[in-house]
Amino acid sequence: MMIQSGKDNIVGAGLPTDPGRKYGNFISLQYGNQVFTLSSQFSIESELYTKRADFYYAPLLFKEYLNRIGTTSLEVVRELYVQHSGMKLCRCIQGLVMVNRDHKPTPHPDWYQTKYRHVQPQVKFIRYSPPAEPSRKAYRRDISVEWSDTDYNYHTNQFSYTRFVMDTFQRAVCDGALPGFSGDPADYKPKAMNVSHSAQSTAGDALTVAVWSDDATPRRIHARVENRGAVTYQGSFDFFGSDLNCGKTAKL
Repeated sequence: MMIQSGKDNIVGAGLPTDPGRKYGNFISLQYGNQVFTLSSQFSIESELYTKRADFYYAPLLFKEYLNRIGTTSLEVVRELYVQHSGMKLCRCIQGLVMVNRDHKPTPHPDWYQTKYRHVQPQVKFIRYSPPAEPSRKAYRRDISVEWSDTDYNYHTNQFSYTRFVMDTFQRAVCDGALPGFSGDPADYKPKAMNVSHSAQSTAGDALTVAVWSDDATPRRIHARVENRGAVTYQGSFDFFGSDLNCGKTAKL
């Protein structure tokens, strides 16, 4: 929601270090076709939680630029800042693929390939590689996709999947089902997310969300969303711990 509100102020298609804006405006192509999200990486700064008073009512600055171009795919970087101070709040790197009406990948137009073939990655992007589910039972929850969970293509929105995972994570913490996480689930704030999309779902589909903790990495969980037994969404989620100072005040 913060990224969307930032769009009300400014959309920048060039890099901050690229005053000539040679990266140009690629957004018309991106939104002139159907776009399927392949994967996303989010990194969230601690200031998003600890310095809310410094930006809660302040205008936000949204920057967007092309990171890489393939034959049918794009990597797009989106960053959100506090406009008056330049404080960075979060970054999202997305792998996108252009598809036709039959949901088949379609090549970019020749002019587009020519215009942006000089683009070199500015940010390293590694697509999520799912680990094997641990031998112990993962925490599972069944949900149904509602119309409000879908986007303009009538598919479940990528952020709806993230919400499904976060809600399931919070329930798992309350039930004591995730080693390494205990107490109030609201004390754990998202720090990073690396997710992969395998398929689509629509309103009325019955999904199963599974989450489990990562023994090798404290404050990390893995999650998977299945639609009739087929994986549609999966990823890793890192959290700030309960020691993060979010400006809490003592109860009276």
